[in-house]
Amino acid sequence: MGNQWRLLDTGCRDGFTNMALDEAILTAVSNGLAPPTLRFYGWSSPTLTLGYFQETRKEIDLTACQRLGVQVVRRLTGGRAVLHHREVTYSIIAPMAHPDMRGSVLECYLRLSQGLLAGYRNLGVKAKLATAPPGKTGSAACFDTPSWYELTAQGKKIAGSAQTRRMGCILQHGSLPLSLNNDLLLQCLHLPSDSIRERLTGTLTRHAAGINQLLDRPVSYPEMIQALAEGWQQALGWQLEPGDLTTSELSLARKLIHSRYKTAAWNMDRQYHGDILPTISLN
Repeated sequence: MGNQWRLLDTGCRDGFTNMALDEAILTAVSNGLAPPTLRFYGWSSPTLTLGYFQETRKEIDLTACQRLGVQVVRRLTGGRAVLHHREVTYSIIAPMAHPDMRGSVLECYLRLSQGLLAGYRNLGVKAKLATAPPGKTGSAACFDTPSWYELTAQGKKIAGSAQTRRMGCILQHGSLPLSLNNDLLLQCLHLPSDSIRERLTGTLTRHAAGINQLLDRPVSYPEMIQALAEGWQQALGWQLEPGDLTTSELSLARKLIHSRYKTAAWNMDRQYHGDILPTISLN
């Protein structure tokens, strides 16, 4: 298998569409109808994505989310809640048989993280990879501590990624903040007390940052995408060919929005989830 990749920039969309597109591309790649794909995207409004196994009603303040205009949608990957707002998001989708996808989850993370590392360094960030497991904080939020092989700079987590393996393929996607809105995130979470909220505010301020909170100049969405794409080219030798979503991917995404990602069964009911994800045909 060669190192040809499709490069997509699908722009800013709502959270339901973004998650549906990731799954539609995953399905297309699994069926041999699309090549390995690197996708960049943004968010048309603040969106809280939930890890696949999170308990929505227990961990998320849905009333606050509605009041604050924050969408809530569950993603295919595990982990904790992520607030997507002013950021670039990436997704990498390829068959498990692809040379760059081989090995364990951690081995794959390490390999793919080399592209992220190179991309941030292209922008002038002195980034490095976290190589120790985090302590347990009890927080439902993703950015309070770095996990294995996630990026840090100046002692702060600057990127959060998650991975799933389905249909013979790997989907890894991640949040790359331009700036973080910790106050908005914490208002969306159920927290036991004001003291814990204050502690988490301090933790996030000390241990997480967006790229524009580290550099002395602003980085734009297009500049970030260009630097990151070049990073994967440099680190892994990917030959990126700009492309478009196919008609079948767009059609499947529209189905998935209404049959999965906008439904209470998907977003609210943890019992819906298990080892087998209900599939929807491309046709």
